[in-house]
Amino acid sequence: MLFLQEHWQSDKQLHDLSVLSHEHNATGVCGFINDDLLAGRPYGGCAIFWRNTLSLSVRLIAMNSRRICSVLFTSTAGLKLLCMSVYMPYENDFASFDDFQSQLSVIDNLISQYADCQVIIGAG
Repeated sequence: MLFLQEHWQSDKQLHDLSVLSHEHNATGVCGFINDDLLAGRPYGGCAIFWRNTLSLSVRLIAMNSRRICSVLFTSTAGLKLLCMSVYMPYENDFASFDDFQSQLSVIDNLISQYADCQVIIGAG
């Protein structure tokens, strides 16, 4: 698995992640609101890549966050692996601190919801 932060893709471009390699599948989230008129370069976004030859069942987990994407991998032998890619930059101000805490709460809730899983978090 590969965890990626700062891919700079918009929601409409996220499908491009899956065509980067014919040996991998990918999912990701855009780090910015697509309605914004961007000045300069885009920012943020995170993704998870995995080999398409894995003999695991793959379920994308819908997140209500532009900083977290998540995939649940399961096997017939009982393996349950929850993977999260998390984009967590931090500026030294109250708004950033509140957003940081909010995202930690999203992560904590997801881990609690999937308490029977092993968890891997790739963060940047």
